[in-house]
This record gives sequence, structure tokens and C-alpha cells, in this order.
Amino acid sequence: MNVSIDPAEFVPLIEETVETAIRRMQAENRTDNEGRLLWDKRTAAEQLSISISTLDRLIKNGELRAVKLDGRVLVSPEAARDFVQAKEAVEDKKVMNAATANPNGQLTDVCNCSGRTGTGKGGPLDEG
Repeated sequence: MNVSIDPAEFVPLIEETVETAIRRMQAENRTDNEGRLLWDKRTAAEQLSISISTLDRLIKNGELRAVKLDGRVLVSPEAARDFVQAKEAVEDKKVMNAATANPNGQLTDVCNCSGRTGTGKGGPLDEG
């Protein structure tokens, strides 16, 4: 008896197994982090992709809500979402203002990411 196996027959089974494993890992990660009522500073900083010192500054400045419980500073996932949504709203407003201020389609550095503030000959970002 000679059995011939075509590797292509296994592709759908492998893809389904991998997709199931990914969904399970994503669900576990969501449960581990988002399922908690409060995050410690390390977890909150990781979830926001910022450093703990930046997290501390945001809390100190009142930009990010936090609670203190038994001497520990904790952040709720809802507070983190609210913070991100507030930042998105500010950036959206800046973009809309820039589009309104530049009807001719001139590109500007809306967030001043370049660090340049001059308004040279060629436009707001031109150094020359």
C-alpha cells in the first residue's frame, strides 16, 4: 500500500489552528489586562505605550485620572481610554484648524513634530 500525502491538504487545517490559537491568546490578554478594574502603574504605562515617568507626569498634571489605594497609584482602563480619546479629539481639532487655515492645500506641521517654529519664505516649515 502506497500512501501519497499532498502537503497542500494540510494548509487549511494549519491556518484554522493558528487563527484559533491567536484568538485564544488575544482573549487571554484582553482578560488579563482589560478585565481588571484597576491597573498598576507598570501595566497602565504598558497599555498606553509610555514610560512610568510620563504616566506619573500625566497623573500629576491631572491629564490622566488615577486612584490611590493602600499607597498604590492605580489607573482604570476607562480612565486610560478617556485620556486617549481626549488626546485624539485635540489632534482632530488641530488637523481641522490647519485644513481651514490652509485652503490652498499647503502642508503644515500640525503638531510641530519637527520642532521648528519659523515661517521662512516657503511656508511654515521652511528654514530658508
